[in-house]
Amino acid sequence: MTLTNTGSLKVQNGTGYLQEVTFEFKKPASEEEINKAQDTLGITLPSDLLEFYRISNGAYLFISDDGLDRITINSTQDIVDRLDDFPDWANDWIPIVSYYEHEFMMNRNAINNQKNNYLYARDLLGKVEDAMDLGRNFEIFLSRLITAQGDDYWKWPIYTAENFYRTHS
Repeated sequence: MTLTNTGSLKVQNGTGYLQEVTFEFKKPASEEEINKAQDTLGITLPSDLLEFYRISNGAYLFISDDGLDRITINSTQDIVDRLDDFPDWANDWIPIVSYYEHEFMMNRNAINNQKNNYLYARDLLGKVEDAMDLGRNFEIFLSRLITAQGDDYWKWPIYTAENFYRTHS
């Protein structure tokens, strides 16, 4: 990663291309906003996500030059609104991050049982029942996402020398 004189970053994506990206962080969530979201959702949000919301109530990460590609971390209100868009999810899933063709969701059962690994990923065009258990929480997800320069690192283990070139040629 290279910081430019315009405040953007040059990152090298997973296919080797350099891309200039920016980041936008929202103002911190108030305790009232956090409490309202938790009351509406009927859960206590995990401590790592609460810590993020107290710093930034949502964010846009790795925004491309054209603004079309970006990672969206939903605000406390966005989480509630997204469930209005997908009412069949409300009993099991809480969407917290949208990323290109992926949705990252907290599993309610894992949160209610105070499990640390509560984050799942699903393809936007796929079924929510097919969501992949990422085996991590929001803090680890975000840390690795930044380290991977916005690349979809959770897919890396599936690539081998045999199949990488078939999918990246």
